[in-house]
Amino acid sequence: MTRPSQQELIAEAAELARRYAWSLDDALDLEHRDRRLLLGAVATPDSP
Repeated sequence: MTRPSQQELIAEAAELARRYAWSLDDALDLEHRDRRLLLGAVATPDSP
């Protein structure tokens, strides 16, 4: 797995922070793999 660009990192973290009402710092602290797993979970139609 390659590292995300800075733009991708911020976009992923911002989406998670918005979706889960987390601080941006908390979302940025996640490992890349964990961010991607959570983003995949919010992309499913059954997610709240």
